[in-house]
Amino acid sequence: MKVNYAEAKREKRAQRDAVLTAALPNVPFDGWTDATLAQGAEAAGFPGQAGRIFPGGPKDAIAHFMDLADRLMIEDLKSHDLANMKVRARVTTAVRVRLERRSEEHTSELQSHLNLVCRLLLEKK
Repeated sequence: MKVNYAEAKREKRAQRDAVLTAALPNVPFDGWTDATLAQGAEAAGFPGQAGRIFPGGPKDAIAHFMDLADRLMIEDLKSHDLANMKVRARVTTAVRVRLERRSEEHTSELQSHLNLVCRLLLEKK
């Protein structure tokens, strides 16, 4: 049987992306822990598989988070005309794009938790 390593690598990356994306809303509150990864794996449809997907635990997850952030930044930069910019402007644009992407994610994470708290407070009345 012939193994397609490129396809296996893409599948592993997709699984890691899914688990990480599901785990990220819990990271500000629970930290980069095995429990956070387990919750992310469960939410992403991989129950009990966090250890298989991130065998190095939180260290692997953090490294993958940086890789994912890099890939998203590169994708976002495709909409900018970097070729016609001076080096300083390219660097400034790349940093701004990276920070804006993370800022949007952080705002939506906080907003979802704020909405949850408001709903819980309203239910108690």
